[in-house]
Amino acid sequence: RVGPRAAAAATSRKKAAGPKVAVQPGSPAPLGPTPLPCAGVNLAVATPHERVTVVFYTRESLERQQAAGEVELDTEANRTGDVWHCALDGEALQRAGFLYYAYRCETDAPEDLLPPPPPPPPLLLPPPPLLL
Repeated sequence: RVGPRAAAAATSRKKAAGPKVAVQPGSPAPLGPTPLPCAGVNLAVATPHERVTVVFYTRESLERQQAAGEVELDTEANRTGDVWHCALDGEALQRAGFLYYAYRCETDAPEDLLPPPPPPPPLLLPPPPLLL
């Protein structure tokens, strides 16, 4: 069951048609963005929501307040308890120009049980490690 606000948002939201970024399972710890030795980044966030999408922004798309790409995380591969996690290819992120990310968290719980969260500002992706 989807609350009225979530249902309205789901029907009015268009999927960002940006470049594809491969998603690996990643690690649930540590929380937040973590550079990986293979020039990637691990993202982990703790939330009890049923669906989590990582939304990407370029400098230009952020100014327009429009997502440049997004990846919906899989409940089997990208969730451990209440921690959602994924590993992303840093080179693919750079090629796409994705500099910022945010999370879209959705739930099927009745809306009156959840306080409306303020929208978080997009976060800066960490730079990939320098390979020498």
